[in-house]
Amino acid sequence: MSEGYNTPKIGRSGPTSPAASEKTTSSRAVLAALRALQDKIARLEGERAEAVHATSELRARLREAEARLDSVGAAPTPVRGGGDELDELREAQHRLEREYA
Repeated sequence: MSEGYNTPKIGRSGPTSPAASEKTTSSRAVLAALRALQDKIARLEGERAEAVHATSELRARLREAEARLDSVGAAPTPVRGGGDELDELREAQHRLEREYA
């Protein structure tokens, strides 16, 4: 072989070798990807908690509306758009359940 060529040594040649540099870069990329996944998981868990809370509130409002209707024994009170409050609450509940199922 010619002595004019300096080929990089691969393996245990030290932290400045191309192989070590690639490993460091690769490790940093993996850690960055893991952090991004952790952030995404935390965000999704927060969104899920909000959806569960909203669904619970809608269920409570639905029970209250049903109780009012049962106690009065009257026809439902129309609300905006001509629909009745109970139907609107049920529809909102179903939308949330479908969205976060």
